Amino acid sequence: MFNKKHKLLFCLLFTCLIFIIFPKKVGAVSIELSNYPSTISEDSFSIDVFVSGPSDGKNYLRIDLYKEGTNQYFGETFSGSEWYSGSIGTSYFAVDIVNSTASATLEGRFGNPSSSEYPGPGSYRLKIRRYTSPSNYSSNDQQTPIAVDIEVDRSTPEPTDEPTEEPTSDPTDTPTVKPTSTPIVTKSPTPKPTKTPTPDPTEETEFQEEVLGIQSEKESPTPEEELKESSEKPKVSILAIVFVILGISFVGFSGFAFFKQKGLNNNVNGKNKEII
Repeated sequence: MFNKKHKLLFCLLFTCLIFIIFPKKVGAVSIELSNYPSTISEDSFSIDVFVSGPSDGKNYLRIDLYKEGTNQYFGETFSGSEWYSGSIGTSYFAVDIVNSTASATLEGRFGNPSSSEYPGPGSYRLKIRRYTSPSNYSSNDQQTPIAVDIEVDRSTPEPTDEPTEEPTSDPTDTPTVKPTSTPIVTKSPTPKPTKTPTPDPTEETEFQEEVLGIQSEKESPTPEEELKESSEKPKVSILAIVFVILGISFVGFSGFAFFKQKGLNNNVNGKNKEII
């Protein structure tokens, strides 16, 4: 029969055996996720996190996105002041563990992964990484990664910004102040005397002949005008001569008759005087 000492020894051995066989289950940390997105785009998203089991103190939580079966993690986590995706654990979102539990709402986004981390749209996994120091994080936390679809297509070139027409508005007259500047005095170049070309006498003679020819052509009467002038000029000159001759003859005849009459009168008077 077992006495009390044997029973006590048996209980101690059994307890040690439990700690040896199931070491991870004693003091294990579990992380539960809720209110998470089913699809992730380039916009930010949020997720609720509940942590239980760690020692009291400060912990830091990070959102990891990765392709199932790989360890290529990407994504950015908002620390409360900036978006971060580096390797310093204490730069992520801080939570205070009190009575071995803590809860928080994390904000994450797609970030700027490399082609090896993000080969293209499809099905990915999301989980939480917990840091206890700048370089120490726990890989033994119990949690179930959730499946998410990422729809970001990096193969399509980004569209170029095309100029958009701005709405036209009535311009307001605003006085513009023109800067005053000191006028710069520039010397105007002195014009060089130009030589007057000496006229060629042959060219001047030809030009005069052309002018005289044009004037002679303009002044020379037509054959009809020549005939008319030739027919009218003799008539005018003959009539004038006839009238002049008639006038002279009339004057001469009148003078002759006058003097002749006067001479007869003188002779008669002379004879009468002699008789008396």
